[in-house]
Amino acid sequence: MTSGERRPTSGETRSNDSESRLSTDDSQTYLGGRLGHGSIAIPQLIQPARARPLNRSMKANYVKNQADSALKSGNARDAYIKYTECLNLVPQKYEQLHVIYSNRSLAYAKARKFELALTDAEKACELQPGWHKAWWRKAAALKALRRYNEVS
Repeated sequence: MTSGERRPTSGETRSNDSESRLSTDDSQTYLGGRLGHGSIAIPQLIQPARARPLNRSMKANYVKNQADSALKSGNARDAYIKYTECLNLVPQKYEQLHVIYSNRSLAYAKARKFELALTDAEKACELQPGWHKAWWRKAAALKALRRYNEVS
């Protein structure tokens, strides 16, 4: 602002500003005095956030991360519940489906639900036959069930 220009009063804004300035008497944009006088208004920040619905894949990934965290923290029950929720969200052709079944198998095993652990381990083996972790989970479940003759 040059020395010859007049400063706007509290209820005015400068018309030559490329950014809108907040005025103190505009309570909707001033947010009840939380922003200082002359603060730059950014419409995206002062408007209420509109929640964009998550698509199924994003939601499944979010739920899987919650399940992984629960499993790491030792909460097997929450983990297998979340993995089940995740399985209900992903398509049957999901490329990481075997990982979810394998992780849920581990959660079931930690919760001492060995039959369910075995079922999920077998599903993981079926989906990804070359993945050693699935076979290890199956062997661990069979061992816990004392079905030693089935371990191959």
